[in-house]
Amino acid sequence: MKKSTKVLGAMAAIGASTTLVGGAVHADSVTTNKPQTNEVQSLNAKPVSVADAQNKVNSDQSKVNADKQQVSTDQSNVNKDQNDVDKYSKDVQDSKTQTPAVKDQISKTNANIQDDQSKISADQNTINNDQSKVNADQSRVTADQTNVTAAQDKVNSAQDAVNQDNQRINDIHHAQQIADQAQQNVNKDQQTISSDQNALTMAQNALGPTQSAADTASQKASTAQSDLTAAQNKVQSDQNNINSTQDSLNNVTAEINAHNVIDVPSSYTDSLLSSGSSSDQQNAFSQGMNDPANTYHSSPEYDYDVDPTHLTSQQQQDLATWIAQLVNPIREKLGNAPLTVNQSALNFANAVAQGYNQDKWSIYNGHDVSAIENAAKQYGLNSTAGNIYEDAATTGLSNTTCTMNDLRANIYGALKNLLFSDPQHAQSVTGYNWGNNKEASYFGFSFDNLGQFHFEQIHTGDGETVPSDIENTNLFSISNNIPVPADDLSSLEQQQSSLQQQLAAQKNQLATDQQAVTTAQNNVNSANEALASANNALAGVKQAYQNAQTALNSAQNKLAQDQATLKQAQADVQNAPQELQQMNTQLATDQQALTNAQNNLNATKAKLQNDQTTLQNDQNILNAAKSQLAADQQKLQNDQNALKQLQQQLSDYQNAPQLLAQAKQQLATDQAKLAADESRLATDEDALTQDTTVLNNAKSNATKEAQAKANREQTQRAKNSFEIGSSYVLGNGSREAVAMPTVKADVVPDPDAKEVGQAKQYKKEPGQAKQHKRALPDTGDAGESSVLDLLGFAILSLLGDAGYRRKRHD
Repeated sequence: MKKSTKVLGAMAAIGASTTLVGGAVHADSVTTNKPQTNEVQSLNAKPVSVADAQNKVNSDQSKVNADKQQVSTDQSNVNKDQNDVDKYSKDVQDSKTQTPAVKDQISKTNANIQDDQSKISADQNTINNDQSKVNADQSRVTADQTNVTAAQDKVNSAQDAVNQDNQRINDIHHAQQIADQAQQNVNKDQQTISSDQNALTMAQNALGPTQSAADTASQKASTAQSDLTAAQNKVQSDQNNINSTQDSLNNVTAEINAHNVIDVPSSYTDSLLSSGSSSDQQNAFSQGMNDPANTYHSSPEYDYDVDPTHLTSQQQQDLATWIAQLVNPIREKLGNAPLTVNQSALNFANAVAQGYNQDKWSIYNGHDVSAIENAAKQYGLNSTAGNIYEDAATTGLSNTTCTMNDLRANIYGALKNLLFSDPQHAQSVTGYNWGNNKEASYFGFSFDNLGQFHFEQIHTGDGETVPSDIENTNLFSISNNIPVPADDLSSLEQQQSSLQQQLAAQKNQLATDQQAVTTAQNNVNSANEALASANNALAGVKQAYQNAQTALNSAQNKLAQDQATLKQAQADVQNAPQELQQMNTQLATDQQALTNAQNNLNATKAKLQNDQTTLQNDQNILNAAKSQLAADQQKLQNDQNALKQLQQQLSDYQNAPQLLAQAKQQLATDQAKLAADESRLATDEDALTQDTTVLNNAKSNATKEAQAKANREQTQRAKNSFEIGSSYVLGNGSREAVAMPTVKADVVPDPDAKEVGQAKQYKKEPGQAKQHKRALPDTGDAGESSVLDLLGFAILSLLGDAGYRRKRHD
């Protein structure tokens, strides 16, 4: 089959911008030419890295620190040894003159100890005798105290008998007077009982009506409380309804706020993208990129972790339909065919990602055409045209988990960049398909292990001149499509309005019912006040009845007592002469008994006082003996301590020569160790100084090498390479790959960094090259665009006349 080439035009093929989301977005292939790194080293020395030099310095410093610590310890040991030598030298000298005197002092101290022990034994015998006397004295005093108590009891008893005799004699003399007073008391008691009985009757008569009034007030209070409870329950029901409606409204509002859309300005048209001026295009792109509506909104619904490289089938389908929901309204607004999410397209995208994983392929090296063609062949697609399916992007995501919100934010940002960065990408995403906006596309996507985002579109052809990418429908099912739900924003807004009206009505009802609660509460307060008043009145009547009953009982009891007193008084009047004679005789007898008891008490108290004096004297003697014993025991302790000191001094004198020799030997040993450790410290300090110099030189060399590397990379940027990867539709409908110049882009900021909470910039490797799928041109930085445009124009002009169709097979 004869093939020919038809190109898009130099400006369209070369001048497109590079797009990034969470990293560098590449709608075409990227080739990385990494320069070799040559480290600057000395000609005669093995190169030393800064890290190795730093580790050596750190090791040297640790040794020096340890050496200093050891030298300090050695010096302390030497100082102690010298003190021991000085002490034992003095002991040797003193032993020659002081030994006889010390021995004599020891002999005298032993004699003193024996004398002390004899005194202590005598003191203890004296204390034992004195203690026996004190114990006997205490026994006598205790017995005396018992006798005094008994004598006092007899005196008290005798005095009581005398007092009773005198009182009875006095009563006999006044018996008639007492009888008259008793009669008056009885008469008065009878009057009191009559009065108290009348008061009790009145209280009893008032008790019934007062109880009835209290019962009525209680019933009214209970009814008012029931009404209040019902009103409060109604208010609580109103509040529950409000809370439920508010929760529903909050949920709907949250869904509206979390609803993500991408709007394009009115100037965003096919003519703008295909033939509009650069300034018009940039104005439209700037409006779209900076439109506040084009901001990703996260949702708590998506605050869960996912693995982008191992999405479940449901997660992948949900994300694919979400992408279609974002893109299709734009395509439909522009009159273009929508994306169709298709399971075979998703499977194809997964197969492409698996090929990238197997090849460990980075899109900085361009598209993995082999992986793409193998996947296309696997699923019955055109597998000989190279990459005619894929847009790819690095996202900054790696082979680890992230939240679904993060993943969706990166996808959202990628779409914005594709739509608002250059006309070629915009045409591909919005479905213009280079003048063929009737051609539908099956859509799928995937992630590979490098976090690279693969957008795959399989075109169905126009049914006329442009053939379909699908060659075998048994391998690629065109019926296994996944429905894309319609945008439900308008439905949510209607729900929001309805709920807001319902909430307002419920709040009005709450206000009405709250007023009813206030009225019911006032009724309860009034009823409770009436009940309290009725209960107080009832309590007063009950208290009056109780008081009247108590007074009556008391008066009746007093009457009985006064009647008994009257009876006794009347009997006393009749028996007074004979009883008076008997009481006078009894009084004389009781008075003599009182005199005898008082005399016995006085004698007992005198004996107690004498025995207490004897006890005190004997106790003083005992205390003095105990003090003497303590003094003698202290003297014994002092003499024993002195003996120990003298014996130790004598031992030191006797062992001084041997201890002096040992101390001198230890001093010599520790001095030698100190000298050796000081020498090692000096050696290690020299090594530290030398290695510090090596470290400084390594740092200097590293700085120079970094500058040299930067210079080499600057030179590398001026170079270009070529890569075959894009294909275009020729006049005869055939497909053919076109050689595209490779360019590079340095740092492109993520336009959505503020929107998704990730202020990022991504550094591309020097020498990167790009190639766009389906005739999209490579992109480069602004500084090189004019030169590359001219170069691309010259190259592409040799390949064929300018056109605006994709490569197709006949």
